[in-house]
Formats: sequence, structure tokens, C-alpha cells
Amino acid sequence: MALTAYRASVARYVWDLSDRTKSRWGVPFGADGRPGRVHFDDQHATWADARTTAVVTDWERLRPADTSLRLLNGARGAEVWRRDFGDHGVVTAHVLDPDADADLLHGWFTRPRAAFWGMGEHTRDEVRDTYAFVDSLETHHAYLVRWDDEPVVLVQAYHPEHDPIGTAYDVRPGDLGLHFFLGSRGPVARHGAPEDPWTVLGPAMREFLFAGPGTRRLVGEPDAHNEKALRRMQVMGFTAGEVVSFESPQGPKVARMAYLER
Repeated sequence: MALTAYRASVARYVWDLSDRTKSRWGVPFGADGRPGRVHFDDQHATWADARTTAVVTDWERLRPADTSLRLLNGARGAEVWRRDFGDHGVVTAHVLDPDADADLLHGWFTRPRAAFWGMGEHTRDEVRDTYAFVDSLETHHAYLVRWDDEPVVLVQAYHPEHDPIGTAYDVRPGDLGLHFFLGSRGPVARHGAPEDPWTVLGPAMREFLFAGPGTRRLVGEPDAHNEKALRRMQVMGFTAGEVVSFESPQGPKVARMAYLER
């Protein structure tokens, strides 16, 4: 629904005089009064739901920051990150190639355990078209993580302020959202690596996602009922946050937020 007014008088402020960090506020649009700017209407959904956001007084967080370089860019299939884990092999991240990688992804998504990903009924061409669309976006990228050249994880990273999740939580400058799908356990036996592949892949994904200098915080949004995914994120260092609900591309979603500071 398009906004038809640029000014409104109903603002909400709750000041805690004993601890200012507990103060809350909410305005009908956002902190920037200029239409078209990123902070012009970023509080509107929160205000419309009669909710508030925290009043930030930490000067380090209030300073302008260059958060433009959060996603690693490259040609389709290009390697954009690499880490040598010594005896446990080499992990690399590559820009997903929707054409070359469609067969691999379709094979992963049609396995019974992949039902949570929501693409089990997609044909190979529909999978390709989906990720071709992602490839066309500046704010959403997909990557294929390889372990000793073996494809193991699909990672989707995105700017939350340009995604439906941005209406459900207080987005900070420098936030980078993520989804990941474990398609293969990788060469765990070949290198004598720990039985759990996340012992290697967890640190690898943390370093890869923080490789963009503009990224200050990683933000996950696993399904609130997917306890296995939440436990995995906590093992990776994430802190479980609030339960939120929003309209995802697949329909209504109830998620448990998870955060990891740089």
C-alpha cells in the first residue's frame, strides 16, 4: 500500500530516567524526513503495529558507518573467499552460477530432509530461474561453499533492510542476513576431520560472512520450531533473540531471531 502522507503527529516516547538505555520510541515514518532515503519510512511498520524501538545513545553506534560493502561480489562461479584449515583441507566460497549449479541444487532440494527449504516441488528450471533472479539483485547474493572443491553448503546473504525480515526486527546499520543449506557433509573422513562437519564449516562460514568490511552483525531467522537449526547457530556463536512473525516469499513465517556481533 502506497503512503499518502509524509507527516503525522502521533509519535511515542517512553523515557526511563534511571536507565536511559531502557528508553523506547516510535514515529510514524522514520528518523529521516527526506522521502526516498533509507531511514525515511523504516519505522513505519513498527509504529503501525503499536510497537517501539530502543533509544540508542551509544555514540559508537550513532556515528555514520560505511556499510555498503557487506556482500562479496564477483562473476558467476568466481571464487570470492578462501581459508586453509591445514589438515582439515581448504574451504572456499564461490558466487553461485544459476545455470551451472542448477542440477546440484535441484538434487539437494528434492531430498526428504530438505522439506524445510520449501523448494522440493520445484523443477530444475524453476530452481535455476529462482537463483537467476537472486543473481540480478544488488542486495541479495547466493554463494556455493566448497570443501576441497566438493560443494557442501548453499549460503544466501542479504541486506535485511531490503528484505521482508526488515519489517520484523530493529535493523542496525551493517546487519547482514543469512540462510544456509547443508547439501553434503564434505570430506570429513578424508582429512580425519571431526565427525560433525560444522566443526570446520561453522568457523569457515563466520569468517566468510564477516569478510565484507561493512558487515557489523550477522542476523539469522530460522523457523521458530526448527530447534536443530537454532542449536547449530548457537554453536557457531549466535545469540538467540526474540520470536517474530512476518510475510516471507513462501508465506507467513514465525522465526526466532539470532545475532552474532563482529
